Amino acid sequence: MALHPAPRREPTYETGSPRVDVPLRYPFRIGRRRIAHIDLIPPTLDDLEVLRSLDGAGPREILAAMSDLDQDQVGLFRWPDVEAALEAARALLPPDLLPVRNSAPLIGTDPEASVASVASEAAPRIPALPTDLDDDETVLPTARADRLVDLVGVSMEGIEHG
Repeated sequence: MALHPAPRREPTYETGSPRVDVPLRYPFRIGRRRIAHIDLIPPTLDDLEVLRSLDGAGPREILAAMSDLDQDQVGLFRWPDVEAALEAARALLPPDLLPVRNSAPLIGTDPEASVASVASEAAPRIPALPTDLDDDETVLPTARADRLVDLVGVSMEGIEHG
């Protein structure tokens, strides 16, 4: 019986496995090595488990797990290259690892619409029919200071100080 586990042997994968080559729009050099593309391969199950165990695995960790580059080298990519590599990586990753593409752009959205949607979700709905406030069965939602400012336009500090 061995007291120490045998050293892990690195596998040798057969050639012809799916790879995605992403040329960089902003190639760069580190010493004598020129990095002009990123060659993406599907991550191993071990890599996926490590990525899922991290709190908020980002592009740096994902792309480093899928290529021969380390996280420091991936960190030197310009953002358009990161976006292109992540888009190419979607085909090689489980669907739950990368966030879903949002069809609505974040910039240029109508602020009135976003405020209305947030307010409609957070504020209690006003009943269609009048209610009797003296009725013992009426239960009003509790007022929170941050919501009261939105509804009334006056902060609790303003009420307390007169």
